[in-house]
Amino acid sequence: MGEPVMQMHNVVDALLYMVGLPPKPGVLSLTVMATNMPFVGRG
Repeated sequence: MGEPVMQMHNVVDALLYMVGLPPKPGVLSLTVMATNMPFVGRG
């Protein structure tokens, strides 16, 4: 069983969402993970 993966268009959609926000909201970070990813960070 391999590592959970996602399609690149999902990452692009998330980035386009952030770029499309008005200047007032300050988005400091965005975590995009494949479904069933067991941990946010490894190692």
